[in-house]
Amino acid sequence: MENLYQSKYQQIDFDSNTGIMQNTWISESVYMTADEYKSNLEKLVNLIAQHQATKQLVNTLNFEFTIDIELQDWTDEHVNKKNREAGVRKVAFVIAEEIFSQMSIEQAMEPNEGSKMDVRYFTTPQEAQSWLLE
Repeated sequence: MENLYQSKYQQIDFDSNTGIMQNTWISESVYMTADEYKSNLEKLVNLIAQHQATKQLVNTLNFEFTIDIELQDWTDEHVNKKNREAGVRKVAFVIAEEIFSQMSIEQAMEPNEGSKMDVRYFTTPQEAQSWLLE
């Protein structure tokens, strides 16, 4: 994995051998503003297109930011749609076990664009990566 980007809220890495773009959210994300959320995801979208990633691993174990309805819609239109158009076919989310079925991250993938990709949820990065490599 090659580190492509690091902010105070996330780290983005790419494995050119597998086509996996991994973004790992950092606990400082609790302090993010909506604009910072958007700019961090715009950076991810640009890197996915630039490196022609076909798979995405989103590690949200330390994600502390709440995605409201407006941002869920924005994520669907400006992230999910663009990533799908760039060639992403599989997306694996790693989420905390205790909130496996209740996280706002999941809801951001429910609208139209996210449903056009194969999206799964896991509780460990290893499980997520294994599925992406199937």
